[in-house]
Amino acid sequence: PSPPATSGGDGAPGERMKPLPAPLPPGLGASERELEHFLRDALSSCIMLERYPRCVIQVVVQIVQADGGVLGTAVNCAVMALMDAGLAMRGLPVASTCVVFGGAGEKSGQERVGGGVTVWLDPTAEEESGE
Repeated sequence: PSPPATSGGDGAPGERMKPLPAPLPPGLGASERELEHFLRDALSSCIMLERYPRCVIQVVVQIVQADGGVLGTAVNCAVMALMDAGLAMRGLPVASTCVVFGGAGEKSGQERVGGGVTVWLDPTAEEESGE
């Protein structure tokens, strides 16, 4: 087994983090976890972490209404919050959401004969799900 993770939070140095229970509690579905991992990876790669040793940088994203484009909006808001906090950053990631359809009326994502595709920027949640 892998060694337990240590707490980087408000606990004592070396304090063990509690693992998640085997069945995930309600509200921690795959989409929320994927969003969390993507945000963590995107933000930690652009923050100059070497300038903040032994510090915790915590970004809380609260989604009030999700009508499409949640990931792009979350990335942009988190980056603006880090900029407002004055953190040293290597770059400023920006995000947008788009949906690519194979052609008129097709929602398979495959190109139709002739290579035409349709791209929608800033789709609604219904358009993102392909319904």
